[in-house]
Amino acid sequence: MERLDFDHDVFILESDRTRYVPLEGAYNVRHVGGYLTWDGRVTRPNVLFRADSLHRLPFESQQVLLARRVHTIVDLRDPKEQVEYPNTLIGSNGVHYCSQPLYDSWDEFAAGEPQPIDLVRFNILLLERCPDTLAAVFAVLAVPNAFPALVHCAAGKDRTGLVVALLLDLAGVPAETIAADYELSNRYLEPILPEFRAYGETIGFTAEEYDKIMSSPAAVMCETLAFLHGRFGNARSYLQQIGLTAVQLDAIVSQLVV
Repeated sequence: MERLDFDHDVFILESDRTRYVPLEGAYNVRHVGGYLTWDGRVTRPNVLFRADSLHRLPFESQQVLLARRVHTIVDLRDPKEQVEYPNTLIGSNGVHYCSQPLYDSWDEFAAGEPQPIDLVRFNILLLERCPDTLAAVFAVLAVPNAFPALVHCAAGKDRTGLVVALLLDLAGVPAETIAADYELSNRYLEPILPEFRAYGETIGFTAEEYDKIMSSPAAVMCETLAFLHGRFGNARSYLQQIGLTAVQLDAIVSQLVV
């Protein structure tokens, strides 16, 4: 598999701090605005947000996100996660909450794979085994006035990371920048890692195994994008192969970049 290598310090900029949305009750909430594209455009600020689980948000934190005029929330978590930890913004005025699990259960999704699945393999499996649900996510985002939109899962780094990577690749953001954005989760999730580690131990993982699962090294996204480009051409080609139309994809891009 082709590898994409880069000096990530070039891309982790002071402006990353301005993308971060500090919230009580969540840890990995940020928008992906301000990234340059191959054709000289830039991703719009405060239009596409990525986040970890929003089930802990107190009222004040909910109001912070609503003040950002979020119109659409796409919840990628599996049904069990959504029932046990419901999103606090469900039912908020002016917000379309979309329950769109990428898979219904881990056991079904990961059938036949040695455990634990490494992060690159996890992303490849999402692309290969979840085309219908990924298509549904993008169909939601292609609807007029879907943006500003927030996409989230439990930690906001893998399921969310893949969807955001596809969106940024579709918009023309270079792979190196996408990978650097993915790596930022390492910084923001650090305060909650002990909680994730404790959960991992309850389901049979060692602390070392779960630390690997909870990391988000840029190299993982580089390899994921190399697979995407090598197998499918790019995000646009992949999304068209799974059922999105050129009109839908253009509608998304028009909202993401300026």
